[in-house]
Amino acid sequence: MQKKIIFYFKADEGIKFGFGHAYRVLNIYKKLKLSSKNTKFFFIINKNTFLLNFLKSKKISNIHFIEEIYDPKLFDIFQNSKIIIDIYRKTDRHINFIKSKFKDLKTIALDNFEIKKNFDAYINGVSYAQKKIYNRKKNIYQGFKYICIPNKNLKKKVDFNFKKPKIFVSTGGSDKKNIIIKITKYLLKLKNVKINILIGPGFEKHNKIFALNKKFEQIKLIQNVKNLSKYISKNDCAITTGGFIMYECLALNLPTFVIKNYEHQKYSINYLNKKKSIIYIGEGFSLNLKKFNKKINLINNYFFIKKIKQKILPLIDGNGLDRIIHIIKKI
Repeated sequence: MQKKIIFYFKADEGIKFGFGHAYRVLNIYKKLKLSSKNTKFFFIINKNTFLLNFLKSKKISNIHFIEEIYDPKLFDIFQNSKIIIDIYRKTDRHINFIKSKFKDLKTIALDNFEIKKNFDAYINGVSYAQKKIYNRKKNIYQGFKYICIPNKNLKKKVDFNFKKPKIFVSTGGSDKKNIIIKITKYLLKLKNVKINILIGPGFEKHNKIFALNKKFEQIKLIQNVKNLSKYISKNDCAITTGGFIMYECLALNLPTFVIKNYEHQKYSINYLNKKKSIIYIGEGFSLNLKKFNKKINLINNYFFIKKIKQKILPLIDGNGLDRIIHIIKKI
């Protein structure tokens, strides 16, 4: 009998946030596809044109919209299947409908901290997961060891170029709040730095960062990178928002300056900040030059950089994706 695995995820508010879900799902899909014989994969997403085009650009097929769940023609998908749910909010009425109708459906929840019952496995790699209390003790997998980093053969960055540091900058898949411009203008006031900016697929063409790139030679824009981990590791430190990219930088042992871009990021940021594993700059909308300079000038402090690199070195081992795949297969 052919196996079926369904990925259920969303990108909300016109890709305002949700690319972390998309990348995580793609990483899991690619790994499962390589190791799962006689398996058919399906993708169920909300009606988001940008997300749909993004998946198609990755040569993903068998894409269905959430509204189609109620169509009897789609019911065959859910028979004897596994569904991987990757959404931040509560399991919505669509999932409740599926679970009530198909009793043999196996459900795996990723980072959905609102789910408390009716799942077969719960995987939460985000840093604050350890403090959450759930109604069940079995099949709950929490903590950094389940961070879904795509490349387990990580080359941890050991050295740091104090004379001319390379700074990796990312706000994730998009930059709806134009934080990149503010960060870059502040960084341009520093001497002897190289600014490497990741342009996500959700960036708008009129973003002013493209004009700044033409004007200043110390700025380099990166797009469509095949091996992001390899590229990030070539930098000395990072400035990111509190999404998935933050964990990727930490996994590579980069001192990471973090800006809170959205409300749901506060849990991870607060946890890591208390552990002194990141340098928290502040909220994107209220970021000012004085606050930024006070933090970013730490890149000149040899003892601070040495200490924080020692602190983050053991945090993430890069084997989280393999652990997730193992859990999915055994359920």
